[in-house]
Amino acid sequence: MDKEGAIMQKVDLKDWMRVELRNGDRYIVADEKYEKKIIRAGIGVEQRHWQSIEGNYSEDLTHECVSKYDIVMVFEKPVIYWDYLNVAYVGKLIWKRPAEKMIMVNGKPYSESTIQRALQQYVSD
Repeated sequence: MDKEGAIMQKVDLKDWMRVELRNGDRYIVADEKYEKKIIRAGIGVEQRHWQSIEGNYSEDLTHECVSKYDIVMVFEKPVIYWDYLNVAYVGKLIWKRPAEKMIMVNGKPYSESTIQRALQQYVSD
């Protein structure tokens, strides 16, 4: 998992790891009792700035609907207690999604994998 392009799946995300989305936002992985989610770094869950990993993401960590929410980088979880509380903590990069071709549709960019999923779901042979 320590190199760019290696396969990373939902099951590989562990509590307190940090992730970065395609739009640049950073989130903290929260592996809660009933649901694994990502919480926006620096913003509490009560403000609803979180997303369910189980409900919104494919196994390859791409968002089911919006490519700007694809997880593109995963960072190790903190080792020192104080870093758990530090929302700016990033840690060692352990995975990076390879650059993906973006396709413009009606003036909006979509990743190639998002287009492929949409075609598989809505276009029959």
